[in-house]
Amino acid sequence: MHPPSDLLDRCRKEPDALAVLIDWYEEQGDPHWAQWLRAGATGEKRRSILARALKKSGMRLRESDQRWFRLDERFAGPLLDTLSWTVKEPDRLDDLLRIPAFARATRVHLASWRPRTAIPTVLADLAARRPATRHLDVLDVPVGLDALAGFTGLQGLGLRLDRPHRAELAVRDLCIRTFQPGDLEAWLEVRTPALQNFEIHRVASDLPWDPTQIRPADIEALLDRPFDTISVDRGLYHAFRDVFDRASGRRVWLLPPRIVPGDEEAARWSVLA
Repeated sequence: MHPPSDLLDRCRKEPDALAVLIDWYEEQGDPHWAQWLRAGATGEKRRSILARALKKSGMRLRESDQRWFRLDERFAGPLLDTLSWTVKEPDRLDDLLRIPAFARATRVHLASWRPRTAIPTVLADLAARRPATRHLDVLDVPVGLDALAGFTGLQGLGLRLDRPHRAELAVRDLCIRTFQPGDLEAWLEVRTPALQNFEIHRVASDLPWDPTQIRPADIEALLDRPFDTISVDRGLYHAFRDVFDRASGRRVWLLPPRIVPGDEEAARWSVLA
């Protein structure tokens, strides 16, 4: 069973509502989630309590070297803003959404475990259950824009496109994820008239990365859209510095080098389920 949605909304601000929600999980036979709700822990203790609760639910918390959530970054309370999920079993989505930590998450980051065909299944299911998801990020699997049709409130998007599309997206934040230069071409005819923050991010992989395969005209076409800020992979920027500086007409921010596990003071985590 899922906890009552009105109770979840209220318990962000009302201590009495949070106490009722804790009782609800106790009555449902989930004392580990009742403990998470009442703990109010921070730092390493916060992570440990979440890890133990997930383990009792048949899942685990895994450290990630990608930009997933930090347990004390964007929120202060037991209802997290972000669900970061390394998908192993796509049918576990229902289990994840009934967990109090993720019951009101509006930012969803997805990566694949095995098999990668799980991601389209998860996107369809997530769109049906959480159409108001505000930010969606798919790290490694190419996705078609048709898979986003059920999301009615997307403000931020990060993904690879599976093929060229002619479409319009109403997002304010866009991260084009690339494994190889050809991934950029898929975005040339996607219009983003409301865009504010634009990012071109190269995901580290074993696939060849040769910027000379990219035509300067394609970079110019990719940048021919409104945006306020732009952040770019360092290698791509240095290969086409003149094009970026001329076409964007504003300062180009360089993304940091790929994060190596252990380099950050505060680790980032995702759920493996």
